Amino acid sequence: MTINKDSHNLILSNLIDGIVITDNNKRIISCNNSYLKMIGYNLEEIKGTSYLDLVDSPFKNSEALSLEAPVIKSYESKHIKKNGEKIHFHVRCMAINEVTEGQNGYVYNLQDITAYKDREKEAQEYAEKIKQFTKHLTQAHDQLLEAKIAAEVANKAKSMFLASMSHEIRSPLSSIIGFSEIMYEDDTLPKEEIKDMSNVILKSGRNLLELLNEILDLSKIEAGKIVIERREFDLEDVILHIINLLQIKANEKHISLELEYDPKLPESIVTDETRLRQIFMNLMSNAIKFTSQGYVKLRCKLSEDANFAEFSVIDTGIGISADKIKTIFEPFSQAEASTTRKYGGTGLGLTITEKLVTLLGGKIWVESEVGKGTVFNFTLPLTSLPVEETQEKEDSIDSLIKSAPVKTVKLRKDRKILIADDDSEFRLILSKPLTDAGYTVMSASNGKEALNLFKQEELDFILMDINMPEMDGIEVTKEIRLQSGGSSIPIIACTGSAMGEELEKFVEAGFDDYIIKPVDRNELLDIIAKFIG
Repeated sequence: MTINKDSHNLILSNLIDGIVITDNNKRIISCNNSYLKMIGYNLEEIKGTSYLDLVDSPFKNSEALSLEAPVIKSYESKHIKKNGEKIHFHVRCMAINEVTEGQNGYVYNLQDITAYKDREKEAQEYAEKIKQFTKHLTQAHDQLLEAKIAAEVANKAKSMFLASMSHEIRSPLSSIIGFSEIMYEDDTLPKEEIKDMSNVILKSGRNLLELLNEILDLSKIEAGKIVIERREFDLEDVILHIINLLQIKANEKHISLELEYDPKLPESIVTDETRLRQIFMNLMSNAIKFTSQGYVKLRCKLSEDANFAEFSVIDTGIGISADKIKTIFEPFSQAEASTTRKYGGTGLGLTITEKLVTLLGGKIWVESEVGKGTVFNFTLPLTSLPVEETQEKEDSIDSLIKSAPVKTVKLRKDRKILIADDDSEFRLILSKPLTDAGYTVMSASNGKEALNLFKQEELDFILMDINMPEMDGIEVTKEIRLQSGGSSIPIIACTGSAMGEELEKFVEAGFDDYIIKPVDRNELLDIIAKFIG
């Protein structure tokens, strides 16, 4: 039994899949309606043309294969529709005999899988997005874990620092309070004992001041407020002065203090002399502190290219373990917790030193071996460095005050100095050296009293506290300058703050200079002599 031709054609025309029949040279003989609808052509337009002309270029090779009946081959392909769009097919190609009378050919069954392929592509893209998201999530997790570990390390370091800080503050305070109470309560103490106790109180106070200065230095450096003043000075003189200062400490510990100085170094260099002194003092004081026998040596030489001065502070002290060297310059840390207990210190000195060396354009590194000693090396450029714009602004604040022309006043034999401060103890501390120096001292406990005394008395000099009740020092100074038409009387700010933004306010208010609390008596007398003799 055979199917008649009409039935055969009816079946082909109603199939969902496309059917294409070609001769052996792949010229189209017939197509069903489904294929024609899919590609947008009618039979007359493509009949007799090459089937391969409808195939997208990347798939032509797979479609051009030759088969022998009854072989069937399956593959994927893309055809180009009449409107230029592409349609994705799953193709089953079968070689058949007698397609037309006496000629073999091919029958193509084409299943439209475009929608499936689009979904597959979307799924792949979505899978890739999930992969990337997972990757980023993993990275974020790793970063959070690292941050957590870093935070824990930082918190541990800060806890150690606070414990050390508490010790460093409480120890001198105990001496100050303890000896002060003994001296206050016992009127029968011999003069020599009183002198010894006073010396301990003075030393303890200076230790507290040094600690405070270290903390302020670090905070200013990290806030970008440090003042760098590049000036020309004699390098050898600075180094010899520091060696002489530290010789007493070295002698007390029975260790030798040595200097090795390269004569090729230039006689004078241009950098911040004060900060360089601070670097030398920090490194060499540390070396002496951690050395109980042997020597501490400062080696100074010219680099091979003659562009840098190279310095090494060498000691035969306790040394630093290899695992601690990498954290030696971090804030709030010392090489070992036991180091703080045995030798004291806050662990801020080396942090400040490293940052100062960087600010001066140099580099610092350390070499050490436990039990044998340590070498701190740092370099300093011998060529002038460009000063950053922000730094220039910071420098200008200090220079505006320090380089202001000294105001001249009409001197009288009885020179009057006004101390305006709400702290009675501070007024008493300043009054004693000024009275001993022959000045007449007057006092005001607030801003209004200071302003009234200025109006009533012929004053020669004013020491003005910044933070006072009634009127603060800035308000009083502005009012004095306003009422007297820019009076030439020197007014010096007494402040506990040395931050740049504060100093700028002093300039604007009309102060002639400033002095930082606690006041050194020699510095006080020098600044007064500078203005009124």
